[in-house]
Amino acid sequence: MSRSSRFERLVLLNAFAATHAMWTLVTNDTGPSARSVHAAAWDNIGQRFWIHAGCGKELQKDLWTFDLGNDSWNLLPDNGWAPSKREDHVAVWDSGRQALWVHGGFDGTNFFKDLWKYSSNIWTLVADSLAFGPGARANHVAVWDASSSALWIHGGYDGVLHDDLWKFDSQAGSWISISVSKVPSARAYHVAAWDEANSDIWIHGGFDGGAWDPSGLALWIHGGFDGIARRDVWRLNTLTSRWELLLDNGRISSSFAPSARAYHAAAWDDTNAAIWIHAGYDGRLCRDLWNFDTVTETWHWVSDRGPSARAYHVAAWDPMNLALWIHGGKDGVPRRDLWRFDSLSSSWSLIHQVDEYGPSRRYDHVGAWDTSSMSLWVHGGYEGNMLRDLWRFTVPTTTTFASTGTLTTMALTFSLRSPEDSTALSVICLLGLELMIQSIQASLDEFQDTHTAAFFMINAFEERG
Repeated sequence: MSRSSRFERLVLLNAFAATHAMWTLVTNDTGPSARSVHAAAWDNIGQRFWIHAGCGKELQKDLWTFDLGNDSWNLLPDNGWAPSKREDHVAVWDSGRQALWVHGGFDGTNFFKDLWKYSSNIWTLVADSLAFGPGARANHVAVWDASSSALWIHGGYDGVLHDDLWKFDSQAGSWISISVSKVPSARAYHVAAWDEANSDIWIHGGFDGGAWDPSGLALWIHGGFDGIARRDVWRLNTLTSRWELLLDNGRISSSFAPSARAYHAAAWDDTNAAIWIHAGYDGRLCRDLWNFDTVTETWHWVSDRGPSARAYHVAAWDPMNLALWIHGGKDGVPRRDLWRFDSLSSSWSLIHQVDEYGPSRRYDHVGAWDTSSMSLWVHGGYEGNMLRDLWRFTVPTTTTFASTGTLTTMALTFSLRSPEDSTALSVICLLGLELMIQSIQASLDEFQDTHTAAFFMINAFEERG
């Protein structure tokens, strides 16, 4: 895929149908306290969003669910028996048992290795600190393999970086160390994706989270940090327990691949069996968009336009419309813009940048796409203070996004709903001048301020400790 033939246009004008896409403030001063570095999981069957522990003004140990059916938070009981306060741990959802699994983490002094399961309003300590299994750690990646009812974890940090891979067989109730001769370097904050159809795990680069591919029994991992940023792509076949290095071994050209980076965002495209990665930090802030085809094992450069160079943002994949959503992050300052990349028309659309409406500027937040309601969910994060608000951006099925660069004055309706006032507040904004400003800003974004990048890197390490 050449830079000149595809993915060239930055779309500044969005055309909305009679019903409008809009942000809705779902909760603000109810539910979990403001926090970050917490664990989250999604229950697709029950349409519930799970939040566990994390850190705000202090460390937490509480467990919450958000029920999409009635737009309400629920604090779940622990009956005096629950995981201790922690942050930077992992959580996955087991749809077969309707259970939440939680592993590891850090409390500011101690790293943890305990494994917990929450089901039927009861916490169960499945494996304690004395049990055989992976050592204590935080900032690792985890995925759930529904076909074998197994939890997979990789890497992490406990004062030193780890390169080990473990599988917890929930049917046997025991950890299994997956020992192979050739493994990715020790790392944390990397991204992962699961390919169920091929029983593969893929990993790649960066200080980031994980993504699950329900189509085929595999985890993909990209990049990461092991003292330096990484750009390698690894695939683990869980049936043979073999790691395969695809980048830097001649099978994938290292000259045509994303740079070594961290703090980027990633999403899994099940339809095309592909991994999407966006932006991040490689010594300077990045703004490029890449697609990795796991079938042909080929990287495709997609775009270096659209959102400004940034990191600590969220990405979510809309499988119905084959579109990537990007929200917030940090490009020297926290951002609040919402972008959509249409993979069919190869175009970026700036969906939301009106200052008065929608989530405030933030980074290090969490986000997820809900196909059933065609909604992007965004929760928490940091903007100088910890945030606790939950927002939903709903995209009506009749909404279209015009792939045109013409600056035209048009009206756009946003609705804001607060917990105290259920009456929608609608505001009509004339966007002709704003679109011109955005066009100028897009050109300015081409320039990378090296001082800003250096300042960002210092802040990143200070914030991560």
